[in-house]
Amino acid sequence: MTKTVLLVLAIALVPACSFAVDGVVLINQSTVMAAGGFPYIITQPGSYKLSGNLTMSTTTTGNYSGLDIAIGINSSGVVLDLNGFSIIVNNNNQTILHNFYAIAELGSYRQTSIKNGTITVNSVDTVTGVSYGIYLHSSLSSSVEDLSIYVNSGCFTSCAPRTLDLGQESLILRNVLTGSSSNISCPSVVVQNVGIGSLPISCVSANNL
Repeated sequence: MTKTVLLVLAIALVPACSFAVDGVVLINQSTVMAAGGFPYIITQPGSYKLSGNLTMSTTTTGNYSGLDIAIGINSSGVVLDLNGFSIIVNNNNQTILHNFYAIAELGSYRQTSIKNGTITVNSVDTVTGVSYGIYLHSSLSSSVEDLSIYVNSGCFTSCAPRTLDLGQESLILRNVLTGSSSNISCPSVVVQNVGIGSLPISCVSANNL
């Protein structure tokens, strides 16, 4: 078999839209399903970019350690560019007992950057399941910029759904947050956001609505 034929066969075996020309890893519904479905877990530092919308529905038992997660962050030094696309999580299970997330840390990491797109979590009122847009509660030095995040949920018992739940030393810049509250650990820098709510005095904040 010639080298040319081997090269053509090798190219044909590469999943479509897995890498951009600049080496950025591309993510879309097809690549997620081809990799085994949700959650899509990022395990290496580097740049990742959506090339289409992602839509995930919750499950009865969860898709990762008893939770439902669309994208899991399992590394420091991750840049996730939503590239103008959306991550959508839908929960229609009123009796769901576990939490569900659009983006969630799978450990304590540093320097996670998420930017430029839309996150929507739609849920019926639940028994105890809590919904989150972005959950990086134990991670440090995260940045969340130019996002529109809508988390719509309630529950019959005490719960606190969150658009954002971020650890210390975070940068939260130019985001629009609606439907639920946020939880920001300080010290952090919070500038030019809509719907961010009240912040501890140890946060640096300016021009928020």
